[in-house]
Amino acid sequence: MAEGAKIGKEKEAQWLAQRLLEAKHFSENKIIIHNTETGPKEIGETCIYLYTKESFWYKLLNSLLRNYQTITREQVKTVGPFCWLLERYTVGNMNDVLTVYRGLTVTDEERKNFMKGRVKFTAFTSTSRDRRLAEIFGNTLLIFDLDAKYLWDDSRNIQCAMDVSAISDFPNEEEFTIIPGQCFDVVRHEFDDNTKKYIIYLKVTNYAV
Repeated sequence: MAEGAKIGKEKEAQWLAQRLLEAKHFSENKIIIHNTETGPKEIGETCIYLYTKESFWYKLLNSLLRNYQTITREQVKTVGPFCWLLERYTVGNMNDVLTVYRGLTVTDEERKNFMKGRVKFTAFTSTSRDRRLAEIFGNTLLIFDLDAKYLWDDSRNIQCAMDVSAISDFPNEEEFTIIPGQCFDVVRHEFDDNTKKYIIYLKVTNYAV
């Protein structure tokens, strides 16, 4: 609620907080010992649902994660627990998917940063399995190739995204959420004269930036 009050979104923040409070009882008598545990399903699904709603919350969340160097201690307390629950549940329920898409608006300078060879997404990244849906948004289309193997186990595909379409506030968008911290190699880029969009092809990698 504190973060919502700062930007005049008190009612929206109250509604979001109430949804979390309603799910809180599912954590009673639940102690998470290992960092690999996801926590109660009901709480994880509530976090995903609230994250996918059109509100100030997901915008604030991702803005802080993209600019993590400037996060304050207060924001760690107000936003940190939600981020942790969302990340844990997403990591614990990732799916195999080969290709996903994301449409967004970027400046020329931001587009140049994509061309540096390898990029790291520090925020949660919403993508879609439906290219046509992704092409509706922005002036740039990102095409994520997730068909790659782990370096330490070439029998397994790298998993870095969860199918949240059944939990999302927008189920028709066929959303896959990519976890924070995932790195991608820029394979190539082009300009599509038909759609008048830049297209950037990315492939998931084990290596860090």
